[in-house]
Amino acid sequence: MGCAKRIKLLAQWIEDAAAKHGVDPLVLSAIALHESGLNPFAQGQVGEAGIMQLHPRGVGRQVRFVKDERYRESCKKETGACQKEVIDRAATLLATATKTCGSVERALGYYNTGRCQKNGYAGRVMHRYATLSGLVP
Repeated sequence: MGCAKRIKLLAQWIEDAAAKHGVDPLVLSAIALHESGLNPFAQGQVGEAGIMQLHPRGVGRQVRFVKDERYRESCKKETGACQKEVIDRAATLLATATKTCGSVERALGYYNTGRCQKNGYAGRVMHRYATLSGLVP
């Protein structure tokens, strides 16, 4: 199916989800790069899954890709690896957290820990954001 084709599709889904939920697509992209390196089949230590590494006991419990291993396996045959729902749910979480926490950096802390805070995770994602934005060479 080709890496370039998958990346193009993932980028489109990120753009669509960002527009739908009113978040910066480069922030979503920075999260995806940080969490999985854009690998849809990356797995975290406690079952986080997808390019956005959604937690199975958190917002991921509502996402089929995260909660259903058999479905994940079938997604290996799909160009976009079934990531549209993963990306959309992450964008929903980021939008809600930004409103609740008052800033993107504090929202990233919430994305990571469930608490509104600036933390190391937020700093690392914001550094990736700055790199994607061209602010850091």
